[in-house]
Amino acid sequence: LKESRQFLKRGELIKISTRDVGKKYMFFLFNDMLVYASKLFSFTKSEEQYKSHRELSFKLGIQFVDLNAETWSGKPGFMILHPSKTFKVFAESELEKRQWLAALKSAKGVFYNKGSFSPPSMATFNLHNAVSQRRDGSSESSSATEVGGAT
Repeated sequence: LKESRQFLKRGELIKISTRDVGKKYMFFLFNDMLVYASKLFSFTKSEEQYKSHRELSFKLGIQFVDLNAETWSGKPGFMILHPSKTFKVFAESELEKRQWLAALKSAKGVFYNKGSFSPPSMATFNLHNAVSQRRDGSSESSSATEVGGAT
């Protein structure tokens, strides 16, 4: 861990694959990045271990989009847009989703407001009508609201 890296939040969210399959990942929010990981099997319950799946640095630019009324198996969600990966995640409750969005917006705001750093342009993402492309070539549109725009 970098000396300047601070842990802010962790929690389980369901990440949706391009085939519309949900998988639970543990998400770890730091002051400069978001990491999601798979839980590793352990014979002892006292020790949790995770294998990092992907690290999404705020330095490259990141956006969080509330999916509003869109749900997956009745669960509320939001979209994470990053140059290396864009995907939807869903929480167990509306309150949990709101807590994640607030924490993500806050971390991103603090990151971009320290010093003179400004985020890279995310102009390639249409945040007001988010469209996700499926492998079969079809697309799925959702009503979406950008959360925590570049500051």
